[in-house]
Formats: sequence, C-alpha cells, structure tokens
Amino acid sequence: MDNKKFKKTIQELLKKYYVPRDKKVSNGKEKIITTYNSLMKHNYSLNENDTSWGWVPKSIFNADLNSETIGLFGLLVMDAGITPFSGAKRVIINLSAKDLSNSLGVNHQNLYTRLEKMLQELSDNGFLIENGKYTIINTETLSGAQNNGGYIKLYTYAMNDILKKSHGLIALKRIATYMALKSEIYEGKNDKKHVIFKKYQIKYANPRVKQSETVFKRNLDWFIKNGILAWNLVITMNQYHNKQYYVAEKIHGYDLAMDIASELNENKLLRVVE
Repeated sequence: MDNKKFKKTIQELLKKYYVPRDKKVSNGKEKIITTYNSLMKHNYSLNENDTSWGWVPKSIFNADLNSETIGLFGLLVMDAGITPFSGAKRVIINLSAKDLSNSLGVNHQNLYTRLEKMLQELSDNGFLIENGKYTIINTETLSGAQNNGGYIKLYTYAMNDILKKSHGLIALKRIATYMALKSEIYEGKNDKKHVIFKKYQIKYANPRVKQSETVFKRNLDWFIKNGILAWNLVITMNQYHNKQYYVAEKIHGYDLAMDIASELNENKLLRVVE
C-alpha cells in the first residue's frame, strides 16, 4: 500500500471509531489526530539491504541449549552464505571464537572460551559441521523446515541494531529473545498473516529460549526503548483498561497501524496511548 492510500485508510478507520463515540465532534477529531500521529510513526524508510533476512528452523528451540547459545546460532545463520561446493547448505569460512567476540564488541579471553564451548555445543547437537576451513550450518532446506515445525525470519536491520546497541553475552541473549518473539509471528499472506506480538504471548515465547518471564520482558522493553521494532502502547477494552504494547517488525509497521485502527473500530481497544 502506498503512503498516501495508507494515510487515508487510517483516517477513515479512526473517524468511524472516534466521532460517533464523542458527543463533541471536536473532541473526537482531537483523538483522531493524536492516534493518527501515533500510528503514522511507523512510516519507516528501509532500504533493500535492511530488509534482507536469514532464517532459523524452529527445531533450534527443541535442543538442550541455553539462551546465549540459541542467540549465537541466530548470529551464525546471519553471517553464513551459500558457496558453489555447499549446495543448499549455508557455510561460514574460517569461523573463530575471536572473530565472533569482535562481532559482539568484546575482546576478552573469557568470552573466547565461552564462545568456543557454545560452538562445541551447537556441533554436538548437530547444528554445525566442521569441514576444513568451512563451518556448515547443518539444517534442512527452507522448504524442509517449513514442513517440519516451521522456521523464523531474522531481519538484517533488527540484528544490526541489536549488535550496535548491546555487546557480548547480553547481545546474544537479546538475539535469542528476538528469535523467540519471532516464533510467535507468522508472515503469511492476507488472512493468514499474524505479524503483531502481544503481551499475552510472552508465556509461550520465553520458555523456548530458557529465559524467565522477567528477563524476557526486560529484553522486550529494551527493544521498545531502543527502537529495534515497531510498537504502540494501547489500552484494552475491558473492565481493567490494561495498558499493553503491540510489537511488530518495522517492515510490518503498516500492518501494525492498520490492525490497531481496526481493533479500535471493533471496540477491542479503548485508545492508543503512544
């Protein structure tokens, strides 16, 4: 949807919700303006490189791996590529704990040792295969993963932002949180699309990466504060008028805005806070 059409659609949805509710039409218009501005902040400018993505099979969550190791696998997948000899397999050339440590913004022997242990755990669980100077990401093909529990997309812009704004093992934990969050999102088409992560889904997502609910919430709050993902704070239409965040990929900012406008119109939400 082009930007002009998007603006018009949002405006029409909000008018249906606010104006009939308010006895004073001017008050309704003020609410439209406030909500409209909150939703239009999702007019992100993303280039083609930013919107490139890698994928991870959901089977990674079934392995006996801690949060940092799961996050490391996500990082490795984004660094891997296809070579003429590797067929459909993704590979990394000359993988080393020291280079990984530099990617994580920390140059320390303790981290080298931890990363070497985590790489060995991934190998022991069959996710990495060493072949000379090549390290093979040992997963099924994309279509195979789709038919065997599914896969998750990791976007370049989100991964880069996490690595720019956090370092070391903390960065790996946040990548793992991002992966778990994405496991609750389905980027299908039309009525099959489900691209918004809501608070109630935390209880399904955090066990996948062996994080407590507190740690997962803290990382999610960090994503919001640091602009890693698109978000809005809304008030639900129930007796408690709970506040909660709706979160989505920036590439799905339009979908987030449209869904919130629709939920307002359907009396599922009371209002948008920001």
